[in-house]
Amino acid sequence: MVSRMLLFLFIYVSSRMATPQLDKRILSELELMGFPTARSIRALHFSGNSSLESAINWLLEHENDPDIDQLPLIPREINIECGDTPNEARNDIQGMRADAQESKPEESTAAGRQKETSQVERELNADQNEDEVRRRIIELFKSKQDGQERERGRIRNQLQEDKRERIRAAKDLMEAKRTLEENQRKRFVSYATCM
Repeated sequence: MVSRMLLFLFIYVSSRMATPQLDKRILSELELMGFPTARSIRALHFSGNSSLESAINWLLEHENDPDIDQLPLIPREINIECGDTPNEARNDIQGMRADAQESKPEESTAAGRQKETSQVERELNADQNEDEVRRRIIELFKSKQDGQERERGRIRNQLQEDKRERIRAAKDLMEAKRTLEENQRKRFVSYATCM
């Protein structure tokens, strides 16, 4: 009875809510990168639907949010008609209850529950696989950034070492030049004294 009421409430709410309009091109690029559809839609919606980079940044910043896998819902424009009286609405609800009780859905049987459980398990496994792929992509992205930073550091160190070597060579050259000039002066002085 409670599950039927929840189903009715879900149908009622979902008929009044919609997913936001998004840039399909950016959405498909996010999905090709391995991000789940619900997360991609959420990222595009909350990042302003502006660019792939802003959506990826939003995903990385909010990857641990508890509601990250829920689609964002926005209210539809609703035209309210005041034709039903409370009694008519109550009669409609009772009619829906009677229809629901008459038709025994497959979920109420043991086989239906088992089928539903196995479907939930498959979806959970698929979500876990998607999460693992997403983690790998993020790890690859971070390792690529780390590798680039290490390479920049290596180049910086090499440039500093080259600079030190040039300074050392310049000092050696200046010392050799000074020694040469001093030797020439000594020879000139000794030549001049000899004459």
